[in-house]
Amino acid sequence: MITEIDKNFLHLACIVSKLSPDDSVKNGAILTIDDIMIGRAWNDFPGKTKIVLHPKGLKRERICHAEIRVVSKAAKFGFSTQGSTLYASWAACSNCSKYLIDFGIKRVVTLKTTFDKSSDSWRESIELGIQMFQEAGVIYELCDEEIGAQLFFRGEWISV
Repeated sequence: MITEIDKNFLHLACIVSKLSPDDSVKNGAILTIDDIMIGRAWNDFPGKTKIVLHPKGLKRERICHAEIRVVSKAAKFGFSTQGSTLYASWAACSNCSKYLIDFGIKRVVTLKTTFDKSSDSWRESIELGIQMFQEAGVIYELCDEEIGAQLFFRGEWISV
């Protein structure tokens, strides 16, 4: 069940997503334990590496997804991710999902709007990720309520 606290953390994920240099999708992620934020991140290029937005294939190989960056940052600063909740403005792909499972994330909350607007290729990856979450006992929830935020998704600003 999605709570007001969940909606607030999703809203915050949308806010931090605006820091992403990506010109097609800006994804943000918030990591919490017992409703206390222990990390925030957005999709970005690692460290001081060069920002490469085109061609898209090269960008996909170089960019780090927000879900992995938030967990990495938490670990870097000494926070355990075991039993945490991850909020993301876009659903985790299968690659991110397998790492989130291994990092001990117990719950993932994301927006139904972005799930519904995902391309077929991304949706296939997301659905595989959801299947892995179910197999691993990770709670996966889609928020289908308005949270009063703006998000840059697939090349346009949308209201979520």
